[in-house]
Amino acid sequence: MKDEPVVVPGRGRIAGFDGLRAIAVAATISTHLGHKWADGVTMFFVLSGFLITGLLMNSGDRSVWRFWGRRVLRLYPALVLYLIAVAAFGVLGWATVPWEALVAGGFYLTNYAPFPALARETSHLWSLAVEEQFYVLWPLVMVWGRRIALPLAIAGVCASWWWRTYPPADLNHYVDRYFLPAADAILIGCILALLVCARPGHRVVRAVAHTPVTLVVSIAAIAAPLLSDSLWIDANYLEIQRLAIALLLLWVCGNQRSWPVRLLEVQPILYLGTISYGIYLWQGLFVRNGPIDPVIVLHEWPWNVLATVAAATLSYELVERRFLRLKDRFRPRPAEPRGTERTSGGIGSTP
Repeated sequence: MKDEPVVVPGRGRIAGFDGLRAIAVAATISTHLGHKWADGVTMFFVLSGFLITGLLMNSGDRSVWRFWGRRVLRLYPALVLYLIAVAAFGVLGWATVPWEALVAGGFYLTNYAPFPALARETSHLWSLAVEEQFYVLWPLVMVWGRRIALPLAIAGVCASWWWRTYPPADLNHYVDRYFLPAADAILIGCILALLVCARPGHRVVRAVAHTPVTLVVSIAAIAAPLLSDSLWIDANYLEIQRLAIALLLLWVCGNQRSWPVRLLEVQPILYLGTISYGIYLWQGLFVRNGPIDPVIVLHEWPWNVLATVAAATLSYELVERRFLRLKDRFRPRPAEPRGTERTSGGIGSTP
């Protein structure tokens, strides 16, 4: 085939990856404003699983401590700054946040917090808790049990589907936010990365990645809730949407010079993708995870969205970038792929 090769995560920058992050955070804010179409959190999860698995597969460093150190430097400073701001809003009377919510958020346990320990300004941190729990567990699998990584990920997806189909009765928790079943979208991204990294030139992988049908079908499945609100809460459809996001990501990896990917690389979209982690954090303070009566003007449209982007920009430029420079101290040793040369750089900005 004369098509472009399928880009492998961990061996260079993937054009369009940060653009997909921008779409994910836009979908999240749209949902919290009351306009549901795509599940932005699910998209973030698939992207994270794909990226992290690729980085681990293409690293020659078997030290999980380096990986954990980089994750802490990337994620924790922005979270601490956000929780301080939430606490300040509580002191000023602009938010009602129990101290348990701040503790659960700071220790990445919001996904297991009971209803009394949740607040509108911190409930969205459940997804970050799921990701952090994944960042703790999955590197151990990839370092010491890589041979079982693929069947383990598939088993996790199947177990999650079973959990959603036959959920336990627990009225004091959001049981669908436990690590399983919530991590199934991350595991789907892991499965995709394992397949692409192992056989990037396989005819099936290349055929799926290069056909325009993949792009059309994946976008249609992702945006289907625009036509039917019932799809948003249908567990079986949500699994289809997760697979559609993975297909879209695969198409992007196989069509790096296409016009849709070039569109995702437009500078404003690229920058929004770069600061998407901060946008996701700060929308919880201003958009507040759902349309409710505003307390201050910064809770009203469009000031809530503008305040979110402004706070995320300041957080990234003044705080996060300073800690990102320290990540080089934990840089993993590269692994040389057989028969190829490793390209320099990472996959855009890490999540």
